Amino acid sequence: MAELTIKLDDNVQNQAETVFKGLGLTVAAAVNLFFQQTIADGELPFTPTATGESRRMTDEEYNRYFNPVNLAVLEESDRQAKNGEFIVKTMKELESYE
Repeated sequence: MAELTIKLDDNVQNQAETVFKGLGLTVAAAVNLFFQQTIADGELPFTPTATGESRRMTDEEYNRYFNPVNLAVLEESDRQAKNGEFIVKTMKELESYE
């Protein structure tokens, strides 16, 4: 299993953790979701802007990312991570997610 270490501003990390917690996600689960969606779409799951302005997800985007299949995968990955288990997904598995 790969391990990812990144440096973040403390305020950014705290704000993101608050958002993720409100969605029922850990940071690890949110990063996994980001990576899986990036792979599935072949692009970033949002549109970066030069001004740094962000936009909220549309209802359609939210429903696509947080559908029952993806949430079940995230919950299982989160359970595995909490138990110190390896989280291994093949490309075929990743591509099968909605």
